[in-house]
Amino acid sequence: MDKLSDKGDWVSFYMRYENGSDTLFVANTSTRKRFGFSKAKKGQFNGEQVFACLDIEKNFKLIYLLNGRIQSFVGVSTYTFTANQKYLVLERYDENKSRYLELRKPNGEWVKTIERVMQWELSPSGNSLFYTTKEENMNSVVLLNLEDKPISTLISQSASSVFSALVWHKKSLSTAWISVSEGRDPQIQFYSIDSRELFTLEPEKIAGFPRSMQINSKLLRSLRIASEGKCIFFNLQMKEIQKSTPLAQVWNSADTMLYPTREMTGGNDYVDRVAVWFPKKGRFLQLTNKEQSQLLLAGNGRFAVTNNPLEEEPQFRENAVRDFYITDLETNTKELLLKAQSGANGQLLASPDGKYIGYFRDGDWWTYNLFTKKHINLSGNLGVLCYDTATGEPFGHPGWEDKDSSMFVYDQYDIWKLDPDGKAIRLTNGRESGTVFRVVETADEQSIKLYQNGYTAGRFDSNTGWVLSSRHLVSGATAFYEYTQAKGIRLLDGGAFRVGQLVKAAGAKGYSYTIESYDCSPTLYYKKVGHTKSVSLFESNLQQKHFRWGSEKLISYNAPDGQQLQGILYYPVGYDATKKYPMIVHIYQKQSHKYHQYHNPSTASNRGFNITDYTARGYFVLLADIVYEKGKVGMSAVECVSSAVKAALKEKAIDSDRLGLIGHSFGGYETNYIITQTNLFAAAVSGAGISDLVSSYLYYNPDSVMSNMWRLESFPYNMGGSLHEIPDKYIGNSPILHANDIATPLLSWAGGEDRQVSVFQGIEFYNSLRRLGKKHIMLVYPNEGHVLMNAANKKDLNAKIGEWFDYHLKNNSVVDWMEPDFTPR
Repeated sequence: MDKLSDKGDWVSFYMRYENGSDTLFVANTSTRKRFGFSKAKKGQFNGEQVFACLDIEKNFKLIYLLNGRIQSFVGVSTYTFTANQKYLVLERYDENKSRYLELRKPNGEWVKTIERVMQWELSPSGNSLFYTTKEENMNSVVLLNLEDKPISTLISQSASSVFSALVWHKKSLSTAWISVSEGRDPQIQFYSIDSRELFTLEPEKIAGFPRSMQINSKLLRSLRIASEGKCIFFNLQMKEIQKSTPLAQVWNSADTMLYPTREMTGGNDYVDRVAVWFPKKGRFLQLTNKEQSQLLLAGNGRFAVTNNPLEEEPQFRENAVRDFYITDLETNTKELLLKAQSGANGQLLASPDGKYIGYFRDGDWWTYNLFTKKHINLSGNLGVLCYDTATGEPFGHPGWEDKDSSMFVYDQYDIWKLDPDGKAIRLTNGRESGTVFRVVETADEQSIKLYQNGYTAGRFDSNTGWVLSSRHLVSGATAFYEYTQAKGIRLLDGGAFRVGQLVKAAGAKGYSYTIESYDCSPTLYYKKVGHTKSVSLFESNLQQKHFRWGSEKLISYNAPDGQQLQGILYYPVGYDATKKYPMIVHIYQKQSHKYHQYHNPSTASNRGFNITDYTARGYFVLLADIVYEKGKVGMSAVECVSSAVKAALKEKAIDSDRLGLIGHSFGGYETNYIITQTNLFAAAVSGAGISDLVSSYLYYNPDSVMSNMWRLESFPYNMGGSLHEIPDKYIGNSPILHANDIATPLLSWAGGEDRQVSVFQGIEFYNSLRRLGKKHIMLVYPNEGHVLMNAANKKDLNAKIGEWFDYHLKNNSVVDWMEPDFTPR
């Protein structure tokens, strides 16, 4: 899905293909009239009559939807329409690679050309263009009003300064940019639209500006105007960083950061600081420093919440706890906000209209009133848990009702509306029916926003309405609904299928969305609120009707603790109850949520396995849910998978002597461990899986530059303590130390440059199995990571896994690459 026109008359959507020949379509939601554009992108409607798009060769097309006429322009790098729908802005380059803008009417008629443009930004209101130009002897900042006839206003001009990092206030009240000139520190200029006043921040003239630092002029999105246009936030960087290359790396066990982390970031001494400037008052404040290096803005920019992520280091959780402080920028008073609070994403967010901070602590959601300074526990008396007991993570806080009147949070099933004064309303009744309800974002204002290191929650207007979805945990049925204050929750569509990719028309009560099931490819629908029926607009895989297809059903079984689990059993194409079929079990934590999901046939999966491919080749496929007991991650997998297989074998057509097992990443670890404990499987495939919990615990991920300790102590491995506290559990859960008990032929694979699970985990297992004389082949793909990206490699992996299972489970002939001392030719 891509976009809906404002009134919902037209919808744009993509068809994506493995060969890259993606196509952008535009369809009328009433007549189903359709246009298609190969390899096009960046589709945009201008009202209900014009659509535009750009292809990968920079060919721009204007489509007049009523008559189908198409107007083309070559050499367009990007474009946009103004919000009032009066103008089209095209960005192009001349033969000297100089950027220029063309201002045209929506019918393509030329209006104005702006030469030698360096940067440009359309205002959030969409009706003003802010740009900089660079002439031979003069650089300029210009504001172009596009409300009616284009009128230009010269804001700033300099022969020696270069202007960059243009930014608008979110309500288009003001603009700002960075001015850089040789021989002086970078400056910030700020322009008020209403008063037409221009202010300049000159670091050398302002009190409190650190002389060892300067405005970071290289970050193009670092400026932010807040507080109704009264102040601007920006980044500071050290002027000079003198670093020498050491003869030896010094790794000190008391370091707050791992050595590679310091190398990557420069250490906490050299990270950017954040400051604020009040142009009309001439005030400057540095907000972050070495001791308080991270920032969240609250109260629409009036309050700065800071913390030190290294305060507790060295420590070995994924997210360290730390103390949070809050500063009122109007009074410059600072005080402690929260002590020993988690720094995990999504657990402390500012409210969108600036009255509160919402945070998760000790299993509950709390609010802090920025003006009364009161903390209130909003979820403590709900009678349900707002967090997952397996991980300790909250189910979520999607946002606030308009004007910060209520805070939305989730429990395991339902959506709650919590008033800041303590009143709680459960909006849905999912717990009683075993249905999970969640909010669906359909507008930009509803999404969580990130600035620096802090998040601001989304805003939902219950007067105009917002959307929620549901999924029944037993049947897998899904649905979506509209909620308004006046009418409550109204069903829009749902059933024994999967609803997804929902888009709402901005100016009408209309929605486009897709419906799919395992045997029905995603189909695009349009629904007007109040109408009984939805309109089917496009079916994604019409060719499927010419092929036989498998089917799916949910099965139930119990975990060792008696907890009821689910699995999805996929039946082979042409299933005959009188025949016997092999079955492949695919594992990775919980997967039953994939029920009703369509799996497009593919022989180029980046993990080497496609469900539809195997059902078409005469296999049953089982996706088994797994839950874990602390300190028994490996045996939990063994017991849950064995229970799932036992339940699946009630289907008499499955041959219990021809079972295969496959998993990737954590599922690869589970595969490695399971085959050390049971001979249930005749063949197994493990991709990028850990084999030794001891060495993995002591490894670090070069991409995240963190040690693996948190991952093994907590979720997903959930060992419950450190290697040195409970070494027997790490040893007991390590497949490599039980390799002598393996009887199942194993094919493993890894990317030679995998930085999440080191290829040496696979090599260690390979050497162990080689020494023990076990049946094992390892595939290593050089220059690949945790999943495969190269098209040829993906096809090769898919083919080899298929041949491996066909050989062991179907008694097919051995393939040459399986022979000892194989040499490709």
